[in-house]
Amino acid sequence: MNLYSRSAKACSAELDGTACLFDPSTAEYLNLNSSGTAIWNAISVSKTIEDIISELLNQFDVEPDQCTKETANFLQEAVNKGMIKAINR
Repeated sequence: MNLYSRSAKACSAELDGTACLFDPSTAEYLNLNSSGTAIWNAISVSKTIEDIISELLNQFDVEPDQCTKETANFLQEAVNKGMIKAINR
């Protein structure tokens, strides 16, 4: 099981409820929608995907299966771009 947390090298800025992440060492960036921003805010401390999904289900009107799929896809993309760390525990 992985723990997800923010990468120390990722810079972030939030405006009107959405965030933009930027890695100055690679020039990679991600523009986040409201659910991506909620994930980014949730992982200010390390969390499992199950913990993240539980928080999202409390914040958004979304089906659990859709939330699980989209959260996993977002985390994978953010890990691939170096914005989020996945640590196997």
